[in-house]
Amino acid sequence: MLNVGCGAVTHPQWNNVDFSPYALMAKHPQVANLLRKLHLISDLRWERLMGVDTAIVRWDLRRGIPYPESSFDVVYHSHFLEHLSRRDAIEFLKECRRVLKLGGVLRIAVPDLALLVRQYCESMRDATEHGRAIEALFEQIVRDQAMGPNEQRGPARILEKLVRGTPEKTGERHLWMYDSISLKELLTNLGFANCRIESAVTSIIPGWGEFHLDANGDGIPRKLESLYMEAVR
Repeated sequence: MLNVGCGAVTHPQWNNVDFSPYALMAKHPQVANLLRKLHLISDLRWERLMGVDTAIVRWDLRRGIPYPESSFDVVYHSHFLEHLSRRDAIEFLKECRRVLKLGGVLRIAVPDLALLVRQYCESMRDATEHGRAIEALFEQIVRDQAMGPNEQRGPARILEKLVRGTPEKTGERHLWMYDSISLKELLTNLGFANCRIESAVTSIIPGWGEFHLDANGDGIPRKLESLYMEAVR
């Protein structure tokens, strides 16, 4: 099972691949501990880091997926696809299909454009929700300052903004959005079959509920307003 673009959400039974600072620090715990003592890693960041599988592979997925053809029964990625351009998304999904075995399952979680638009339309009748609905729909598309460093404090926040740079460099911006129709069409055009909508806790992947990748242990989704889709190679 392959979990790509995983950030800090990993599981030891999965092969976890990411290019974030979490993947880097997980490989260098002594350096991470020193940075924490110097107050360059916040308590929140440290808590997340402690949950990252130390066997995580640090890899820039723009270079493809670093495994041979037909290596996995399952490929999974959550809230990653929308950070790619439409062209890059197609190439990335081709890579997902390449490393899947015949009959293997691809599971995708992305922000649900249809749900976000519906919430916006409903907010026209409820002023208290209007601002939140607009922000949920547009903010990460037009973001002009990286938000990640805001989890830090004082000099650490300033330093991280200088090192990591703009939202374009950190990969925070959404470059495209999907609903169930457009995502199914994209997967079908790339040769996937049996596309189906699931929930944060349901899947055709055996034992999915035990991994807590899309939902916490209490069943509450990790990411709100998400679309979960699975397809078969």
